[in-house]
Amino acid sequence: TFFEYATVTRSLVLDLAGHTVTVSDEGDGNYAYFVNSSNASLVIEDSVGGGKITNAGTTDRMLTLIQVNNGSFELKGGTLENTSSMGYAVFINSSAQLTMTDGEIKNTVNGGYAVYINGTAGFTMEGSKVTQESTYSSSAAIYANNSATSVSISGGEVVSNSMGVYAAFTPVSVTGGTFQTESHAFQT
Repeated sequence: TFFEYATVTRSLVLDLAGHTVTVSDEGDGNYAYFVNSSNASLVIEDSVGGGKITNAGTTDRMLTLIQVNNGSFELKGGTLENTSSMGYAVFINSSAQLTMTDGEIKNTVNGGYAVYINGTAGFTMEGSKVTQESTYSSSAAIYANNSATSVSISGGEVVSNSMGVYAAFTPVSVTGGTFQTESHAFQT
């Protein structure tokens, strides 16, 4: 299914059920799901397996699969796959919170991001996988910009053709999980 975007203002649980959702690069939208309320929450799961959200084939325009400016986002299954050289699989901003317990977030192109954390947002990874295929030296599977609140990893897997975690000003706590990187596992 191709579509422009959906704004989440309350609570949404999306079961991909093995289906693929492809973000259209036509129209005014530049994301698949946008969460912009402190009381809003988005949960993505995949009860069948093989489900994903992608912007496949789009390389000339910035498209973000999931953008959360406030509220929360939890990935419990499925794959979020960015293929846009100016895009993000997940962009967490302002006071939002991202929690990963299952599934995969990945970026497959140079210039794009898998997980980008900005503002006073926080990130918790209890399981699942984050993959960054970009080979740029400034790339990271998990990129915390400026004053993000925290990056906490207690399980799962981080795979990167560059850095694992970049967090210049953000506290990083790692108590579990595995890292496979071509460069530094951490730059903090």
